[in-house]
Amino acid sequence: MTLTLNRDRELALLATTVGGRNPILVELRGGPETGKTTLLSELSELADLQGMARHDGTLPRMLGALVGGAAEHSGLLLTFDDLHLADDPFCELLGQVLRNPLAGQTIFAAAYRPDQASPALFAALDQTRTTRLVIELDGSYAEAR
Repeated sequence: MTLTLNRDRELALLATTVGGRNPILVELRGGPETGKTTLLSELSELADLQGMARHDGTLPRMLGALVGGAAEHSGLLLTFDDLHLADDPFCELLGQVLRNPLAGQTIFAAAYRPDQASPALFAALDQTRTTRLVIELDGSYAEAR
């Protein structure tokens, strides 16, 4: 018997974020092995199907994509996995970006462990001026057949 995480509800929520017209911050919060990285991958696949540009993880690449206007054309997905490991300068810059999002569809998707995240990360996320979707993940399992 194999146990797998059942994430149908979370996938349905993520699907609603793709194809919108405004910026959104998606937070995937949970402990180890709760499916955060898998959900980021699923969101990336949904964005690909919509023709959105994608960038993973580094702020310089993210800023280049924002300044380049990708969000205004086809949309832009920016993913950050293991954001609980981010240092304070990174969090400060992230906060500045979230305070001043550009027009167009930009999805900021952040996966992190809240019990290991720094106060600087929470401060950055709290500065967002976009819609904010927080998905709390636990270790709920479903039996695979």
